[in-house]
Amino acid sequence: MSPPTSQRDERSAVLSAMQVDGLASLPALDRLTALAGYTFDAPVAFVSILGDVKQRFLSRIGLPMAQTDIRASICAHAVTADGVLVVPDLRQDPRFRDNPLVTDSPHLRFYAGAPLVAKNGVAIGALCVMDTRPRTFNEGDQDQLATLAELVVAQLELRAMSGRLDPVSGLPSRHQLHADLPGILARCTEGTAYAVAVDILDIPRAN
Repeated sequence: MSPPTSQRDERSAVLSAMQVDGLASLPALDRLTALAGYTFDAPVAFVSILGDVKQRFLSRIGLPMAQTDIRASICAHAVTADGVLVVPDLRQDPRFRDNPLVTDSPHLRFYAGAPLVAKNGVAIGALCVMDTRPRTFNEGDQDQLATLAELVVAQLELRAMSGRLDPVSGLPSRHQLHADLPGILARCTEGTAYAVAVDILDIPRAN
């Protein structure tokens, strides 16, 4: 399953703004990934980021590969789901029963994925837990996984915002504008777009 072109363009712009476009891994997320695995007693947990042709696992436990083809991505379904995507038994789901992760090693059977949604509403990937046996995942479990996904997004955005806020006003800086502009342009495909800039002067040095 490949996302529509408009979604791919928006996602690409957000990944660029977050400075994770092209990253093979991000060890800063490993603690949250491990926490997800521990919380749900899941042997496999990972942070998946969706690209145009590949999904990359920025952080993972129990998963031997660092990326897969986007066509084999279960997470591509999770980012368009209404809430957490839960598949109790992948072998019984016609969408996933022929997936290489199911038919080949590590022969996974259970999947739960919470979308990673940026502040602008664009889903860039998912925080996922998987198991080698069918499982249930109740509403409380889904809420907890969604909360952990929010923490992953917060960590990514905090990392991206480093050095991008004006220390006096707290407003986004010129560097943030350059990072955000591709995403803004990708979403403004029709009509006229307006931008407002705030210029801050250091008064003691303005003489």
